[in-house]
Amino acid sequence: MEQLATIAASASSGRRASGDLDAILSKAVAMEQAARCGVPRPLLSGKMIGLVCSSLTSPDALAFAHAATEMGAHVAHVRPDLSTSSSDAEIAETLRLLAKLYDAVGFQGAPAELQAKLGKSAGLPILWNVASADHPSAALAARLDGPISIAEARKLILQATMLLALA
Repeated sequence: MEQLATIAASASSGRRASGDLDAILSKAVAMEQAARCGVPRPLLSGKMIGLVCSSLTSPDALAFAHAATEMGAHVAHVRPDLSTSSSDAEIAETLRLLAKLYDAVGFQGAPAELQAKLGKSAGLPILWNVASADHPSAALAARLDGPISIAEARKLILQATMLLALA
């Protein structure tokens, strides 16, 4: 799971393995084929996901929440209190609490410096800016074949990223 959790790191990390992107694309293709056959996608049913962002009305936050809830997840808005000036103790305490409440946490609009400070000590999958157009997985939407819009393809890629991070 730790390797797949790195799928969700932000574009600025520069640590994207092509195998991770291939896994996302493969999962999205399978999901798209299942949808064409009429198979529902409640693959995250019962999962709790915290969405850390300043505004739920931003396009990235809306895309994240819609993609997760469409698969049956419950998404809770968490106001961002952590910053690059947060102490290590404050970060550790916040992550410990988030891990007790959620199966995964999505950070939208989080600075790369905060991601670097959090590191791998989260104890739960963290989805870094995955709904952003700058995320490496966003480019995969154009590679999905089939009669779907780019918006639907992007949602499938986002959902595949979530599924792999939570696997």
